[in-house]
Order: sequence, then C-alpha cells, then structure tokens
Amino acid sequence: LIGSNTERAIIRFESEGKVLGEGVSSISMVAPGRGQTVDIVVSAVAEGGASNRTVFTLAPQDVSLVYESESALPPFIGIRPLGDAHSTFTVLAVPDLIEGASRVLNRDIYYEWSVNGSIRNSLSGYGRSVITLEPPLFNSAFSVKVTASSRGGSTAERTATLSPKSPDVVIYESGPLSGVETARAVVGTHQFPNEETAFIAYPLYVKDWRDLTIGWTLNGAPIVLETDDIRRATFRKTGAGSGSYRVGVEYTHPKRFFEEKNQSFLLNF
Repeated sequence: LIGSNTERAIIRFESEGKVLGEGVSSISMVAPGRGQTVDIVVSAVAEGGASNRTVFTLAPQDVSLVYESESALPPFIGIRPLGDAHSTFTVLAVPDLIEGASRVLNRDIYYEWSVNGSIRNSLSGYGRSVITLEPPLFNSAFSVKVTASSRGGSTAERTATLSPKSPDVVIYESGPLSGVETARAVVGTHQFPNEETAFIAYPLYVKDWRDLTIGWTLNGAPIVLETDDIRRATFRKTGAGSGSYRVGVEYTHPKRFFEEKNQSFLLNF
C-alpha cells in the first residue's frame, strides 16, 4: 500500500473461508492443537483502492522449563531438590517443536538462554537444552528464559523465575526398631516414647550437609554425641520422675554465610 493512507485502510482477517475480523488491526483466536496448522489471510484495502494481501501459517509450538539444584534432602520426602544462594541450579528445556508430522530433534534446535534479561551466549547453541548456573544475586530471585528455534523457522520460548530457598532443618524421631519416622516431623513438643530414643536432623536446601558444622544442645548445654553421624542425637531416661527439656540443633558453614539454621523442641518425659 505504498503511497496510500494506510491509517484508513480496511483490514480483514480470514481463515478457512471465515472472516475473523474486519476493520481492526489485530484479532484474537483459539490456536490449533499441537502439530496442526492454520492459514491466516490478511488483506488490506486503502481509500484509493490500492490493496495488498498476505498469508501466514499459524503453527503452535511449545517449550517447557524444569529446574532443580544440588540440595540435601531427607529420604522419602516428596519435594523437588531446591538450593540456597550458594547452590548450583540445573535448568532443562523440554521442547515440543513439530514440523510436518514429526518432532524436531534436539540437535536441530538452537537454544538461546537469557538470565535476568541478558542473553548468555556462552550457554546458548544447538542442542544445548541443559544449563547450570549459580544465583547471580545470591539470595534474590532471578529469571531464566529460553528461546528454542528450529532450522525450519519454528520458535517457542518460556521464562521461569527461580528463587533460592532459605536453609531449613527438619527433625525426625529414630527408634531402634521403627527406624527414622519420616511420616511425622518433630515440632513444638514431643513426648519421650521409651527408655531410649534418638532424633535425626536433616538440613534442607543446602549444597552438602557433610560440609556443615552441626551441634546439639540440651537446655542450652552442648551434647556429646555417641555416633559419627553428627545429625543424630540419642537420649535416655535415668531415674524416676517427669519433666521437660529443650532440645536444640544448629548448623553453620565456615564459608557459606547463608547456610545456617537453628531449631528446637520441648521433650517431655
């Protein structure tokens, strides 16, 4: 429409013989299913009669992002391993690009990765569907975006926000016969069940619990552990009577200043 008043042009959108919109500059429509395509015909007629027509094909594509990190987790706990500010995150792009009747192979897809809006060329490339990175701003949330493009021109993109977790700890009772009772965490108050019992503390959202300094206390006084597993503390009843003791556990890391946590509960007997 060169030389015409395009602002007063009448624009029409059509597909499969149906008018989707007329006299508008944009339309909204339900996309076809994955692997299906639909042709959109766009025509414009200017005041002077000049006209133009173009056809483009709408072919929905998709890519998903899955992420996790190096993180300590107790057994049989149904949460994704997510790390703290010192952890390394792994992000996986799962593309669903379809051309013709076939999915595009991973090696034929170019992945462009961006972190907090900045393209990371060192992470991008053909077939590079997995990246690893550390939080760029320590304990702050950050965004990761991937644009997956095929050699045939199909493109899809996805953005995810990754939030480093604050270190935590969960405590379980560990009986001589029942083992670690992961179905119920010890919080608040706990009744001494037998003449002897043990508790085990599992640090959460830290890179490696074996790098931590872990200590137990009883009414504020340090406890001498009877095992090489510093996560475990054993308690025994001596004598008659009843009472309550405050049991505490604390961990720190000599270099990773975000990796510290303390927690306590009241043990009644």
